[in-house]
Amino acid sequence: MDGVFVYWFGWLAWIAGTFLLPKNELRQVMCASILALLCFIPLNVIISGNQISIGYVFSLLICYLQLGKLKFIGIMYPAVCCIFVAATYIGIQELIRLDPVILLIDGRFLSAGAVLLTIFIIKRRANRTAVLATGLLYGDLFLNVYRHGLNGGMELGSLAFFDVFAISVSMSTAALVFSVAMEKWRQHVLANNRQPKPVPTRIDKHA
Repeated sequence: MDGVFVYWFGWLAWIAGTFLLPKNELRQVMCASILALLCFIPLNVIISGNQISIGYVFSLLICYLQLGKLKFIGIMYPAVCCIFVAATYIGIQELIRLDPVILLIDGRFLSAGAVLLTIFIIKRRANRTAVLATGLLYGDLFLNVYRHGLNGGMELGSLAFFDVFAISVSMSTAALVFSVAMEKWRQHVLANNRQPKPVPTRIDKHA
């Protein structure tokens, strides 16, 4: 059933952000964005015979705002990675369509896993999720153009796409949280090792 994963992961992310993250502006923006995305996904507009999800446009806008913080020179490498992610997504989707025998597992997990492997070529962990999401959005656009052309019939932001989107972004975010936690744990261990150990007091028995 399409749409199961995006709503499950979306609501779990909203609950975790609302009740577990510290109260700051980042939490408010993140939770509001997740809630807005969940509301926008089922809403569609028809333009020249093409069905476009408002959630798709909203996701693309959020990604542009995030990547827009980078300098012009610094955005070139993430832009190449976005194209690489989009190409991987298109290749997997076409492989599934032409050879369904490979679907030993759910196609959504297969697409998400293959795309997620490409994102680890990015050095900056903070930009991985934004680049991954942008690449997937471009991939859905290019795939629809490839299959339907510009004569209508495209469906941008389908529930099946957002399932892959949710799985990929959730796995990327989980990897980011795990790496940050491991880095803090490593720093904690190093800080404890640098502290001088107390010298035991020696008692002179002949005193």
